[in-house]
Amino acid sequence: MSEAAQKLRACGTCGSMIVEGCKWCKDNKVIALPKYAGFWLRVAAFIIDLVVITLFIELISSFIGYNYYLNVVMIYFYRTVLECSKYQGTIGKGIMGLKVTDLDGEKIDFNKANFRYVIMLLSSFALGIGFLMALFTKKKQTLHDTLTKTLVVKG
Repeated sequence: MSEAAQKLRACGTCGSMIVEGCKWCKDNKVIALPKYAGFWLRVAAFIIDLVVITLFIELISSFIGYNYYLNVVMIYFYRTVLECSKYQGTIGKGIMGLKVTDLDGEKIDFNKANFRYVIMLLSSFALGIGFLMALFTKKKQTLHDTLTKTLVVKG
């Protein structure tokens, strides 16, 4: 990456590419541009999460028997609690070096993680089209990222 590209910054309010102070909205809040997590990194994190949650469900099921509703609840809490925790992501995201943030790079709260999960489920029911958006959007956002104003970034 060139030295100029390493110094790229964006206005924290309007998102314009700037070096210092935004000339468009006159805001002085300058933020470093995050490195957005690409589609395939996110797929790898998802596969890791699938293995982790499957192993966990199998372990629990071996003690108490298989319970569909309990499994749904465990998956829900796995995603929402970990994404709003200090780790900012699931085990798969952590292994892949990814974090879930708001648009300002801050940790999301439980309400946002909850809404993000609900929208993610809707994307799943719609043949995964919402996930494919990450291939075509500038910030590599899926439908659930866009609607909840979140990002998945490297680091």
